[in-house]
Amino acid sequence: MPQPQALIRTYVPVAVGSAVTALADIGVNVDSTSKAALITGLTGVVIAAYYTLVHLLESRWPAFSVLLGSTSQPTYTKTTPPSPSTTAEPSGDPTPGGLG
Repeated sequence: MPQPQALIRTYVPVAVGSAVTALADIGVNVDSTSKAALITGLTGVVIAAYYTLVHLLESRWPAFSVLLGSTSQPTYTKTTPPSPSTTAEPSGDPTPGGLG
């Protein structure tokens, strides 16, 4: 289950990037197909640029983390995958469902 601060730190840059792109779209006069492609591409670029810039600033000045929506960084614990013996088919008939 994702940690709430990890989700917040993902969603805030998406919201900012979308808002900036929507504001930049005001008054742009191009055909609808080009406009849709332009907005889609620009939104992705703005989201990535915003997150990267804030993350770089945060690494030097922790107070900038508020611009990602959460001042605490998520922490993750290492998990081990299940061993093959717990996921293997039971011994006996190798046909799925025992139809062999």
